[in-house]
Amino acid sequence: MEIRLIYRIKGLPIHLLKEQAVRSLMAPLGKVEGVELHAKNSTSLEYMRALVFVKADEPLQFRKVARMSTGEVYTTELT
Repeated sequence: MEIRLIYRIKGLPIHLLKEQAVRSLMAPLGKVEGVELHAKNSTSLEYMRALVFVKADEPLQFRKVARMSTGEVYTTELT
């Protein structure tokens, strides 16, 4: 069984606040249905949101380590 969750992702640097980067980060948690920038008409880049279908029988994750192909590593907060 899967449940639908909206994750708020904080902690990615501005140059990684792109849909493809967020989809790659969230894909191990489940099927990513959508990604959106916080306050689309705002200049704030505080967080992004992702709609993800996660398996209900697995523990929820609230932190995720983003490892980029460049070798950069970022710890993100998922709320």
